[in-house]
This record gives sequence, C-alpha cells and structure tokens, in this order.
Amino acid sequence: MIRHRKKEKDSTAEGEVQETVSLLAATLESTADGLLAVDRQGRITKFNKKFLELWRIPESLIAERSDERALSFVLDQLRDPDQFLSKVRELYASPQAESYDVLEFKDGRIFERYSKPQVIGNEAVGRVWSFRDVTTRRRAEEALRESEDQFRALFDNMSELVVLHELVCDPAGRPVDYRILDCNPAFAEATGIPRDRAAGALASRLYGTDDPPYLEIYARVVLTGRPEHFETYFPPLQKHFSISAFSPGPGRFATVSTDITERKRVEEAIRDSESMYRLHFENATDVIFSYDPHFRILSISPSVEKVLGYRPEELVGRTFAEVAILAPESLASALTQARRVLAGEEVTVEYVFMTKDGSRRYGETSGSPLVVDGRVVGAVSIARDITDRKRSDEALRRSEALLKEAQEVAHIGHWEIDYASGQLMWSEEVYRIFGRSPKSFSPTREAFLETVHPEDREAVRRAFEESLEGRKPYQTTHRIVRPDGNVRIVQERSRIYSDGHGRPVRSLGTVQDITELWRTEQALQDSLGKLRKTLSASIQAMIAMIEVRDPYTAGHQKRVAVLAAAIAAEMGFPSEKIEGLRIAASIHDLGKISVPAEILCKTVTLTEYELMLIRIHPQIGFEILKGIEFPWPVDHIVQQHHERLDGSGYPNKLRGEALIPEALILMVADVVEAMTAHRPYRPAHSLEQALQEIAGNAGVKFDSEVVAACLRLFKEKGFSF
Repeated sequence: MIRHRKKEKDSTAEGEVQETVSLLAATLESTADGLLAVDRQGRITKFNKKFLELWRIPESLIAERSDERALSFVLDQLRDPDQFLSKVRELYASPQAESYDVLEFKDGRIFERYSKPQVIGNEAVGRVWSFRDVTTRRRAEEALRESEDQFRALFDNMSELVVLHELVCDPAGRPVDYRILDCNPAFAEATGIPRDRAAGALASRLYGTDDPPYLEIYARVVLTGRPEHFETYFPPLQKHFSISAFSPGPGRFATVSTDITERKRVEEAIRDSESMYRLHFENATDVIFSYDPHFRILSISPSVEKVLGYRPEELVGRTFAEVAILAPESLASALTQARRVLAGEEVTVEYVFMTKDGSRRYGETSGSPLVVDGRVVGAVSIARDITDRKRSDEALRRSEALLKEAQEVAHIGHWEIDYASGQLMWSEEVYRIFGRSPKSFSPTREAFLETVHPEDREAVRRAFEESLEGRKPYQTTHRIVRPDGNVRIVQERSRIYSDGHGRPVRSLGTVQDITELWRTEQALQDSLGKLRKTLSASIQAMIAMIEVRDPYTAGHQKRVAVLAAAIAAEMGFPSEKIEGLRIAASIHDLGKISVPAEILCKTVTLTEYELMLIRIHPQIGFEILKGIEFPWPVDHIVQQHHERLDGSGYPNKLRGEALIPEALILMVADVVEAMTAHRPYRPAHSLEQALQEIAGNAGVKFDSEVVAACLRLFKEKGFSF
C-alpha cells in the first residue's frame, strides 16, 4: 500500500514537472525580450527564438555551437564593440552584480541590455542576459525633446507609459513632491487612473503613498539635467517597470515606463526551474529525438514531419536500421557515432538523410548522453537540415574555382593585409605574377618592396603610406623584378577598411600584370608619333602650296593659327582641342587653290563672278579635307571660318548653335590678322581699327566670349604677331 501511494505521488510530481516545463517553454518563447543564458566561462547554455531574431543570428551559425563565431557575429553589428566587451568582462569579474546598459547598432537599432546572475543556492553559476529592442522608444524620446507636435503624436500613441511631471519644492528649495502635468492613454489604461484625474495631482496623493515614489531619482534628473534609467517594483500597481526619466525643461521631468512584469516572471521562472529545464533548453532546435542503448527511437519532435515527411508515430519504437531515414552510406557511420554518445561523449556530425518521398537531405546532428543517477541510459540528439547550406557551399566552391580561372586568364591576383597581425596574404596568381613560390617566399610588406624595381621602390612605398594615412584607395603602376631578373610591369589597386573608430584594420588589393599591354601601348605611341610627323609634314606642304599661289597672303595662315591658339588657351580650352584648332587655322585657306591666281592677286574691285569664286573657297577646303581622318573636326572648322553668328557669312549662312566653338575662334582671329595685313587691293588697317571691328560686332557677327578673350590678349597681355 505504501509503495503504491509512493508511485502515485511520484507520478503526480512527474506530471507537475512536465506541466511546469511546458509552461516555462511557452513563456520563454512568447516573451518580447530576447533571452540568453551563459555559464561562468561565458559559454552559451540557452536562448530563446526572440534572441536569434533580435540579433539576426542565422540558425546555421548557432548550430555550429561556436561561442567565438557567435560573439564575432554580434560584435560586427555594434557601433562600439569595445564597450560591449568591456561591460561583459566587468560583469564576469563580479559574478553577483546586476547590470543595465544600452547598445547601439551600426544600422541604427538600439537595444536595452539587462543582466542578472543565475544563482543556484548561494552560488552564481552563470548569467542571464535580456535584450529588448527599444529603437522605437528611443527615437520617440528624442522626438519628444525636439518637437512638441511630434511629441503629442507619439505621446498619445506610444505603448509605453509616458508621464510629464513638475517638481514641487518647499520654500527652502528642497524637493518634497512632484505634480503630474499630463499622461498618455497607455498610462491611464495600465494604472486605471484617467488622464483628467491624474493631471494636476500630487504624486503622493495620487498613488496613496506617504513619500512620492522615486523622488530622489527624479529630483536628481531635474537638477543635473542627466537622464537616468532604473527598474523597480511598484507596489501600488503590483507590477515591475523599466523607467527612463529625463528633464525636458527647468523644473520638469518626464518618465517613459515599460511594464516588464512578464519578463521578470520569466527570469524568475528560469532561475527556479534551472535543473528541470536545462536538458530541454540546450537541445531545442529543429528536430529533437532520443534513443536507448539499442538505438531504438524513444521520442522525436513533431518537426520531423516537416523535415523528412514522417509523422513521429511512424518512427518511435523502431531502430535506426529498421527505419529508412538514413542514406545507406551514412547508416554505418551513424551507428558508430551513436555508440560514442552512449559512451559518454558529445558528438556533432553530418549525415545524408532520406525523406519519405525518397529525396536526399543533408543534416547536422549533435548528440549528448542522457544520464540518470550517474548512468547513461540513452542519448538525446538534435538534427538540423543543412541542405541549403551545403548547396551554398558547393556553389561557393564553384564560384571560387571560376574566379581563380578568370584571374589566371586576366593575369590578376589579389592580396590582403591584416594590420592587427601584420600578415600579408597573396593569392596563387600573385605568386605567379611575381615568379615566386609559396614554399620559398613569405610575403610581407618589406619582402614585397624588395621585389619592386629599385627605381620605383620609393614611389610605391610613398603611395601606399599616403593611402593608409588618408584612408583612401590608391592605384599605382610600377615595375617588379622576378628572381630570374625578368622585369615585369604591374598595376596595383587597393582599398583600406577601418573599424568603427576609423582605425585601419585591413587592406584589400589586386595586382595585374600589364607588361604585354604596356608594350603594345608603347608600340602604338611610337606609331602615333610617326603618324603625327607625317601629318605635320603634309600640312606644311599644303601651307607652302597655298602661299606659292597667293604670295600676298604669305604667312597669313601661320599668324592666324598663332592668334587662334592663344585665344583658345585664354578661354581655357584643353590642349588637345587647341592643337586641332591650330592645325585647322594653319590650312584654313586651303580651298583657294581652286581660285585662279590672277584673281587672288588682282588690285582692283572684283566682279560678282570673281567674288563668288572667292566665297566658295571654305567649301572647297571642306571637300578636300573631309576624306582625311583627323582626330579633330578640321574639315568643319575650315568650312565655317567665314560664317558669322547672325547668319550673314558664307558659304552656308550658318548661325548660332550650328557653329562649332573652334570656328567661332578662327573667324575672329582671321578678321584681326587680315585687316592688319597688306592686300593688293588695299593698304593694311591699324590694329586698333581691327579690334574696333570685332568689338563693335561682338554678340552680332562674332561670339562675345571669343571677342573678350582676343581683346584681353592684345590690351592686357601684350600679344603681338
């Protein structure tokens, strides 16, 4: 009878334990806070899904069970990772200490971080961290200080309890109470105190306390202007609150309170149920299953149906060999690793699983022995579907292989410098470009500079240091000397990456062997030089031919070319455009070879027919030149040099925007030089008369800017032919 009652009692207790565990699990996953538990060494022991969601930690990363990689992932998101680590070290040095601080993220998010020791008996065995995303609240607080209109909108719609107060002091100026000036609907809903009743009431009377709650803290906020935050249990409402207080103006303070009663209850539940909840918490991931020493499946979570297509009842009670969830090539390995777990080891391995429909999935399984009264009675394992990760890894390997092949084809290698360790890493292609072997050459900055041609070494060193100092990318082309004495020409590009404080942490760069390209360019430059000489000789021949036929204009084209080039330079034209204008001006009267010499030399007034022959010489010049491939619009410059801005010129009566800039310059230079030179039919005009001619027609026949530049040359800068 006693034994029977004891069994009934044990059964009841076990049921209560299971119900408590279930309730705690549901509470843990339903809370709005991200919860994380660590042991005394800082190793992760448990967390809820909200923690992963808040920190955006991939499940695949947690599955690796690498605390170091998880910490690195967390630190990469923070604006001040050093402050984060400093607080962690401070708390590890004081196991019983509690803590609150605020974390700011690079993407603008803000978390409140709370930490309390996890105590069993009188000993701190770990620490519980709680994270709450307060980005919205923080931004709302800032908006509250900046704009009354925005404040009111946020004030009325915030889910937190927002109250504006006025500090009340006695005649001696000592704070004795505070008055509620306004409160938002959330406050009224949480406390049951309507806004019209709260507004204007003294805190001591409104809350029915002898002393105004937290008067000392609020007085300090008002007097110092520094905001404060604290957590408290508020007896009048029988709730826990997280309260932020700040002073929006003299004599006033505002509080933003969040009901954290649920979070406190969860934290308390975790502490109270640590021993019962530990096993479930540590293994709570995708598929949880347990098996006995005969490899018989004792239990398996419902998630197996989503992953493999089997319902739990199809697998429970059967051995690994009896069910077809493992691929043939993985079954033997799975049994071997299961024996290791049953021997007391913790094992993490990868297997190929078979789904109910026959498809293959990759899984990562972590197993731990199940110990009761010091004896291994089975094992508990968790399995995670890593098929997508495997496919991504394979795609990455293929991509890296293609990249390597592309770099070899393009003769491009890449390198990286880690400034913390001073290590320089070269890709295989960089070794090939430099003619070095990874086995016999260890890349360092000093060793790299030794490979640079002695004449280029200082320039390369200076370029890199200036880039590092200015935190700017750099590009340089220089020579290197291979061990066999072969000189190659390379082009380097580099970019510097810094931490949140602006300190350089690493540089990434590329090296491309451009020797053959450089040689090709040199050959092209040589060919271009020869072509320019040939072109120059041809132009000189044209000039000579024109002046032989028209001795009265001998030197006219050369002088016009000098003046046109000077005007273009005064107007800021690039050198290449000036060169094209100079060449066009040197042969602008080429079309006169079609005009009979006796007309060119005639000393009396020309007939209409003779004038017509003269006026078509720009078009004749265009027809001669249009078949020659100049790098400039020489043919059009020559064609338009007798046109005018108002359309009164010839041969095509072009006007305004139809005229190219070089022609606008040439027409002014041509008029000035022609008027100041002797002609068989008239004596030379004075320079002053020529300048008056172009000045009087500025904006009408001639471009105003061109005329202004020409006048500056003669009147201010002493230009002369």
